Amino acid sequence: MNPVAWLQAWRTGTWAPKSLTQPILSGWNFGSILTVNENNSTAPLTEAAIVEEQSYGRQLGTITDALWALLDERPHSSTDKRLSAFIDMAERIEAIKLRTARASAGRIRAELIALERTSPMQYARLVRELASADRATS
Repeated sequence: MNPVAWLQAWRTGTWAPKSLTQPILSGWNFGSILTVNENNSTAPLTEAAIVEEQSYGRQLGTITDALWALLDERPHSSTDKRLSAFIDMAERIEAIKLRTARASAGRIRAELIALERTSPMQYARLVRELASADRATS
């Protein structure tokens, strides 16, 4: 290519591809990704509609709460490995919930401290809003 044609191509951008896609962090997932199809569900459309309204976590939490209620109604033996496994799983889930709630609270606390430092008026307004919302739910 002669220098004039090259300069013109450079200036107009005709040397660059019209479309360029390149995977970044190939194989990584951000957020919850779940594939439901005919390979792993007999009714994928139904399952997708249910999960859209009631997540698997919410479904399992409801089932766990119901099983706890049934266990509270009757004595159970610690020798039943199925119940012991359930109790162990439920306790681990509660520990995870507590750990993530503490982490969330720590992030909120840090954001409030930063807001108070950078924008005291917005901080004061937010504190008033939170206090009035707290009184409304009490």
